[in-house]
Amino acid sequence: MPAELASLIHTTSGATQEIALEDSMEIQNFIATFPERGGSGPQTDQTVATFTTNVRSAVAVLTGFKAKFSPRTGDHHLGLLDVTLNITGVAGPTVSVNCEYGLRDWGGNWDDHYEGEVSFAVLAETA
Repeated sequence: MPAELASLIHTTSGATQEIALEDSMEIQNFIATFPERGGSGPQTDQTVATFTTNVRSAVAVLTGFKAKFSPRTGDHHLGLLDVTLNITGVAGPTVSVNCEYGLRDWGGNWDDHYEGEVSFAVLAETA
């Protein structure tokens, strides 16, 4: 592909992917809500994005988050905040995204109650 018709995108894995400028790019925004939970973690949410045409490739990008310990468990120091986004499948016009969220203190386990939201966007190169 001629250089004037291509653009390079660097992914979080360090790979470089070439996208033709004549291809279409679509973006959808999502919020995964994680209700109060204690005793286990991290929590998982599965989201399916449906685009207008078939998807050639896709990436999920973190755009923000709200993380907090639930008020009934008292004050805690932040020990670990775990937010992960993974594309788990692309089929036709749909993209499946797995979002993980976990929050704990320095105790080393998931015994404290926590809740939050993860905001993300799915960018898709469509045919």
